[in-house]
Amino acid sequence: MNNLFAIFALATSLALSYSLGRADWPEHRGNPQRSGFHEQELKSRHWVPLWKFTQLSAPQPAWPQPAKGSLWQKLDTLHARVTDDRADVPLIVNDATGRTHVLITSSANDRLLSLDPETGKVQWQFVTRAPVRYAPSIFNGIAYLGADDGLVRAIDIANGQLVWQTRIGPEMPWVVGNDRLVSSHPIRTSVLVHKGKVFATAGLFPSQGVYAVGLDVASGEPLWRRKIPQSPQGYLLADSDKLYIPTGRSKPFALKQIDGRFMFELESPGGTFCILTPDAILSGPGNRSVIEGQPSQPGAKMLSYPGKQFAAGNGLIWSASGTELVAHRTQTASKPEAATAWSVNCPLHHSLIVSGMGEDQLLFVAGGQHLQYHAANTGQLRGQLSLDNPNLEIQYMAVSPVGKHDSEILVATTASGEVFAWRGSDSPKPQEWQHAELPRNPPTAARAPTTRHPKVRDALKSPRGWALVLGDKDGSLVRDLLTTTELRMISLHTDASAVTQLQNVLLQEGTYGHRVTVWQHEQGKPLPFSHGIFNAVVEATTTKHNTNELLALASPETGFVWRAHAESPTYPAAIEGAGVWRHQYANPANTSATDDKSVGTATAFRLLWFGGVGPNRIPDRHLRGPAPLTAGGATVVQGDGVLIGIDPANGTERWELKLPAFAMRYVTPFDCGYACLSRDGNSLFVAANHEIWQVDSYTGQVIHRTPIQTKGSRWGYIAESNGNVIASVMKHSAPRTAIDKETRYSYVESDYHSERPLVTSRELHSLTSDGTPRWSFRSKGVIVNGTIALNAKRIVFLESRSEQCLQHATDRIPAPTLLEDAYLISISPQTGDLHWEVPLKWRSSQNMLFAQLVDQKIILTTSESRDDKAHYMLKVINAQDGSPQWQAEHGHVKNGLFHGEQVHHPVALKQADGKFLLIAEPFLYDLETGTRIGPGNQSADWALNRPGHSCGTLSGAGNCLFFRAGNPTVLNLDTSTFTALAPTRAGCWINMIPAGGRLLIPEGSSSCVCHYSLQTSMAFTPLSEASGIANIPVLPDQYPPVLPQPAKSIYAWDFSQQSATARTVTPATGSVKLHALEDLTFSRDGLNLNGTQWLSNNLKYPRLPAMPETITLEAWVKVDESPEWAGVVGAVQDNGRYERGCMLGIHNNRFFFSLASSQRNNLTYLESPSLLTKQKLTHLVGTYDGNLMRLYVDGKQVAESTQQKGGLYIDRNSWLTVGAYKDNDELYRFRGNIKSVTIYDGVLDEASIRSRR
Repeated sequence: MNNLFAIFALATSLALSYSLGRADWPEHRGNPQRSGFHEQELKSRHWVPLWKFTQLSAPQPAWPQPAKGSLWQKLDTLHARVTDDRADVPLIVNDATGRTHVLITSSANDRLLSLDPETGKVQWQFVTRAPVRYAPSIFNGIAYLGADDGLVRAIDIANGQLVWQTRIGPEMPWVVGNDRLVSSHPIRTSVLVHKGKVFATAGLFPSQGVYAVGLDVASGEPLWRRKIPQSPQGYLLADSDKLYIPTGRSKPFALKQIDGRFMFELESPGGTFCILTPDAILSGPGNRSVIEGQPSQPGAKMLSYPGKQFAAGNGLIWSASGTELVAHRTQTASKPEAATAWSVNCPLHHSLIVSGMGEDQLLFVAGGQHLQYHAANTGQLRGQLSLDNPNLEIQYMAVSPVGKHDSEILVATTASGEVFAWRGSDSPKPQEWQHAELPRNPPTAARAPTTRHPKVRDALKSPRGWALVLGDKDGSLVRDLLTTTELRMISLHTDASAVTQLQNVLLQEGTYGHRVTVWQHEQGKPLPFSHGIFNAVVEATTTKHNTNELLALASPETGFVWRAHAESPTYPAAIEGAGVWRHQYANPANTSATDDKSVGTATAFRLLWFGGVGPNRIPDRHLRGPAPLTAGGATVVQGDGVLIGIDPANGTERWELKLPAFAMRYVTPFDCGYACLSRDGNSLFVAANHEIWQVDSYTGQVIHRTPIQTKGSRWGYIAESNGNVIASVMKHSAPRTAIDKETRYSYVESDYHSERPLVTSRELHSLTSDGTPRWSFRSKGVIVNGTIALNAKRIVFLESRSEQCLQHATDRIPAPTLLEDAYLISISPQTGDLHWEVPLKWRSSQNMLFAQLVDQKIILTTSESRDDKAHYMLKVINAQDGSPQWQAEHGHVKNGLFHGEQVHHPVALKQADGKFLLIAEPFLYDLETGTRIGPGNQSADWALNRPGHSCGTLSGAGNCLFFRAGNPTVLNLDTSTFTALAPTRAGCWINMIPAGGRLLIPEGSSSCVCHYSLQTSMAFTPLSEASGIANIPVLPDQYPPVLPQPAKSIYAWDFSQQSATARTVTPATGSVKLHALEDLTFSRDGLNLNGTQWLSNNLKYPRLPAMPETITLEAWVKVDESPEWAGVVGAVQDNGRYERGCMLGIHNNRFFFSLASSQRNNLTYLESPSLLTKQKLTHLVGTYDGNLMRLYVDGKQVAESTQQKGGLYIDRNSWLTVGAYKDNDELYRFRGNIKSVTIYDGVLDEASIRSRR
């Protein structure tokens, strides 16, 4: 075991001792390492029913189920990676007086409760303003708790009183998150107390600011704060000096506890389940129900343990897979074999913990209503327990002695909110469960229904949504609305006692939290909610709030304000210049852009809502399903075989409508949209196989069906224009539809290649909205669906009349075949009569055919695959007579043809001056002239080079383009700046929709198995100078002071024959040996280095020993030759913008000292002003005290800098080198002699440096 591994193992074992032997269960999974293992004395041989508490509502997990599988990876199932809040977590803890409490958090009822361990009765409860999703951390009788309201609180366990509270993120409007009103910066990791500090994170979206903090345990004041680029979710973990932070579906990372500096990211299959062991931090479950981790020993292989639940301790890792329980002997690099200590058959796999002492340790495992306990060292079954309801499912457990160890308790919580407790016993004699109940409020007089609620209900566009209720002193209006609508509500009051009473009443009635929350809010203070998110703002009694303030909170499309004494509601003004996206490519003209003024002029985007429709109902992203639609106050997400209506103002799901089998169509780039909204958003039209459905877009009710008249055919393309429907008729075989996985996989396997067949139709029809025929157009061949475009004056499309097309069996035809005898046609939308037709030749067309109708111009686009790059071709045609105006060709700037690079759809962006920009990726054209131009102040040869993949196509509004890059990304054409909006993956076609004064991004990444932290729908509100708020507020980083320490040698080497073997140097101080690739030679001036030799603590793998915060590097050297760069001693990474570490060395014939600190993140190089002297033994010293860098040559200070501040910032995956400057990219060797090297913790003063001469 090398030095680093020994240090890590010792540190971790010391950290594990945090809770050894204590009679409690003070953390989720027992300890800060989340190992599920807690040593404490348990004497009981049996466990008998004690009490049950069943008055909490069912937990409300934040995230829905994952996708059903992944066609690309051929996975039939995917496992949820973020499941921490699937049930309420129990803790068993002692307060400052030694009294024991069972603590339960509630995500549905927004509170922390203390239950009596003997009776289950509520001792106290603390109500937050939003869901509590993570169990608190316990220290010295205080519970440290985070919640979705963005606050970290310290709560006295003895009485439930607040000690302090601290907001972690900036003050920003509250948003709707996971169907709840939450802070813009919710606490979505646990809070963790460790070594006298409180650690927490806030925020999910890095574009909005995400923060990690260390707080003072007594006051909650920040000791440090860091803005971080990750999206933290999960239970925090800690060892002796590092804080480990899970990131939802992605990889955990580590920060330094002392100041929050980033340390490293951990390899992981992805997920929030993490365990810290002496060998590694293991995490998962990834896509395969496994936890994996990289051991700390350099060069060791990844550790991997299959299973669904795990615990670790005493050299074992226990796993439950659903078929067996297994105890694995801990793997290390020195023992790579996966040795099994024991295994037994066991069907349980929902929860697993281990506790006890020595040979009496018990393993508790649960699943469904059943629980077993086994001897942890042998697997022998000791007993079985069951709940009293077969439909219940145990999710979490805790076990501990109670009080002064005269009794023991085992607690389990279920997925539906029940809490069960068993008492330890010497006898297995069964007992009845005692029923524990909430304290009842005093009875109140019978309540008469209010007269307001029917009017409010009738004014709603949909019974679902969000309401803000003001002045409802006794809760009458809220309670009536709860029974007559499906609204979620927040009720504001000025009287604290009324708030508490109403909170308790609503909890007893089963509606608090998940349906309605009650706050105390002082009148006169601004209301803290995002504008436009409420469907109803209702006063029960008169308040002092200004009507305009209330109107700003109401949805501009569907919301209203109803003052206390008003006869009717007041409606907010519509958003000026709001756009609509009601067709596959925004509108029937196929511009792929809207005229949304707010979005198009945005300088930043602020989160409005997230959550709602998740990946389990969305088509596999590789199938490239149709775009979401939005107009008026309606948004429709086209799910996998279903249509889902949501409220664009707050993400509320209004309805789901199942489509007929095979109505869902895939591979949109080769087809067209089969659903559209009316301009006002009230009606949705769907080509549902043999029928056109007209659907009420607010309720999901089908209000009319128009059957097809052509035998053996189905409806294809559909659009709405001026109250009429334009629809095509096509063969059953033409579209790509499937309900079986094999066919769907064939689409994924084949349709990312070039020259794929396009979907065509045989007829066009115009119908009134109720299905009455107006006219029909029968093609002389086939109509290419992707080329149908229309406006008020004309319908244009490409028609192919070749014999091969006329006789085609499926009407799914490649572009070259379609263009053998093709015509571009314009007809009247009023009569269907022909305006004109012109032949179209395009010999090199290969991959797709698109048409757009913009500003009396028809834009035709196709592409050809040349070698490994897409080549695009454009023709712009005069829409009045079919004459050509201009044409252009260009190649893509990126190589690759297997992520859809050859089928991008152009965007026609209308500018403020009324002109249009045509974005045919990757270039911009002036639509009027065909001249290539650049955005803003860029040159004409500017090209859109998306960060990350070029999958999916573009959408736009005004000066903004939206697309998939590494994440959903906006490009501001005015400033040429890219902004990643969310730690998610955008869809593989179109799911970024700029409309309604919002940027909507419904979930489109279903089946993604990669490391993206979130997988969800979301919406952003645009910010601009005109709106008065141009940017997202950012909290500055805050750092603890770094105090210089007196210098203490921690590593030292004297280079002589006596200190070395052939290739290894033994240290004079410390235990770090240095190794060389060649045999070492020495002279009286020390180690001989000829430009090929160098030394490191580990030549093969970069891994640093522990390095101090403040540092001194000292060396005696004689230089023979001075190359451009050479290193003397240090550890550095200088790879582009990634700069870490420190180094003494040579640059251009001068000595230098370089260093990066925690507050700068880049290297400062101090150079001696004078050239070095060769063949002279020279004394070099570099010091850094947390604020000041100094370089000394032969006892004299020659340079200093104050650019760095904070502790030394290193990358642990670096080489500690002597005689070389080495990082991941470079190796610059020293030529000459090195006599000695010393590394100090702290700073040598000038007098000491002089005395060493």
